[in-house]
Amino acid sequence: MFGGLATVPTNSPHLRKSGSRPVFSDLGTTDVENGADENFLHSAETDSLKGSNTPISTGAMMPSPIFLWRIKVVFFFIWGFICCKIGWDSVMRMSVDLRDLFLYEAFLYYNPLLLVTMAVWFWGSNLWVFSQSTVSYAKIFDLDQNHLTHREIWKAITFSDFFVADILTSMSKVLSDLERSACRMVHRQVATIAWFEADSVCGSHSVAIPIVLVLPYLFRLFQCLRQYKDTGEKTTLLNALKYSTAVPVIFLSALKYHVLHEKWISFYRPLWLLSSVLNSLYSFYWDVTRDWDLSGFTRIFKFSRPSLLSNLLFGRKWVYFWVLSSNLILRCTWTYKLSAHLRHNYLTLFTITALEIFRRFQWVFFRVENEWNKMNSKSNAQLSLSELPSEEDKLLASNNHNALGKKKNSAECTGFQSRPEPNEITPRVLTILSSVLERLVARNDRLVMEGLNGKSLKAFHGVRAPSISIAKYLERLYKYSSCSPSCFVVGYVYIDRLLHKYPDSLVVSINVHRLLVTTIMVASKMLDDVHYNNAFYARVGGVSNAELNKLEVELLFLLDFGVVVSSGVFEIYCAHLEKEMLISNDYSCQKIERVLAVDDITEISVEDNTHTSSPTQMGD
Repeated sequence: MFGGLATVPTNSPHLRKSGSRPVFSDLGTTDVENGADENFLHSAETDSLKGSNTPISTGAMMPSPIFLWRIKVVFFFIWGFICCKIGWDSVMRMSVDLRDLFLYEAFLYYNPLLLVTMAVWFWGSNLWVFSQSTVSYAKIFDLDQNHLTHREIWKAITFSDFFVADILTSMSKVLSDLERSACRMVHRQVATIAWFEADSVCGSHSVAIPIVLVLPYLFRLFQCLRQYKDTGEKTTLLNALKYSTAVPVIFLSALKYHVLHEKWISFYRPLWLLSSVLNSLYSFYWDVTRDWDLSGFTRIFKFSRPSLLSNLLFGRKWVYFWVLSSNLILRCTWTYKLSAHLRHNYLTLFTITALEIFRRFQWVFFRVENEWNKMNSKSNAQLSLSELPSEEDKLLASNNHNALGKKKNSAECTGFQSRPEPNEITPRVLTILSSVLERLVARNDRLVMEGLNGKSLKAFHGVRAPSISIAKYLERLYKYSSCSPSCFVVGYVYIDRLLHKYPDSLVVSINVHRLLVTTIMVASKMLDDVHYNNAFYARVGGVSNAELNKLEVELLFLLDFGVVVSSGVFEIYCAHLEKEMLISNDYSCQKIERVLAVDDITEISVEDNTHTSSPTQMGD
């Protein structure tokens, strides 16, 4: 296999020259080395101009795009003003009764579309502000997905799913109005006064109104329950309770026209008021302390370190006073729009719905930035040694590796030892593996460009490259996980199998650490009779337990559960790593400890024929 240097086709993305194309980083910036790309692009443009019949001065004669955009905006406003003027003159020619009826019917049909347009415009404003700041909304919402598989449909709930569902809760009144408009068209009540009757099938007393109103809150409620199932975090149950408090507000209000008036006044109305106050205050508290993570109101009023509050607002204290007060007031008026029995004044209801969309527009800034700050802190977080759990957290699990009947001591079979002391000598495999990976990552970081790196390893990508080096990270995993040195070789095998299976994916600085902790953890479960659980590896690796659980599942599916490594394949990869060190002129580490002997009858499994022993993709 490794008798000579591994040859890779010249069109392989792993061997693309670093100066051939501009390299785009995770934040979208371009890295051009020594001006080579600029000279290349300049010469290409010059050649194209020389080979065409278009004079070079033609480009200077073209009008500015900004100037054309301004002309289009001016013509658009003129056209809109003319249309509004013609429509208004036509309406004013009607009689008073006919005019009121026409305006009311037009309002019922067009106010949902107007509110949707308003929400989209506000969302565009959110994105513009994020683009002017350091918040990468594309990274937060994971927008680079152009296909949907069966695994992605049933995948764990993401932030973008939460975000869309929260937006829909503010659009519940709009959805209800759209349902009423569709109902009138289906029952042919357009341009008639039949729908004006409250008790008609499409009237304001219809039972479909509260059902449509409650749907966004039920969606969000089920998302919280699913999140609790995936992560086990109890705060998600409290969040689900918040959305469940909106259900009584909606249905108690709808009962007014279906129960006796005396019973409504004496019993249902007090319940409706109580549930409305509870929902408004609970939602306001959750917005401030959970969604915005302002950690209590004292930080805002003291304002001792405004930089901790927001990177978007740069410590403007008055903004927080405005957002807190307006959010509380609009949360209370929000009850008005959810109540079906308060729909007699349609202009007031339209205004309150528009204000609710504006409140959600404000909410987006703080919610998205809070998520961005969490992602940054998670990528930069490093576990202190004092936070490591005790031996009681260790999970003792026998994998029955000695199924063939030859029993050995766990340390003899797997190389497992007690937690090493800080002064112990680092195993040779860590030195060799870190050197190979560092050279690979350094090369791939220069090759990464827009559209080149595949999406297969996207789940392992972080916001930015961690500050800890690969060598220190491997030493940390070995020091505190107590896994055998063979686990690092098997983890290397898993990564190489990924690159064989998904050749468009690259191991780069933003995913190598998560790949290492995940593959080594899985290898430890396959090799070692005694190993730590996922929570321990998550703390050692500097990621959350929920994230590591998802990464483990993602790795297993990407490998098609091909985690079996025979002793023969293990020996081949050890020899390849040793050869890599010889090629790099490092003669200090020539041999790797062989824990899995070729003739060992207690090998992990029978010979693995499902994975070829082709040259590794990870060598230089």
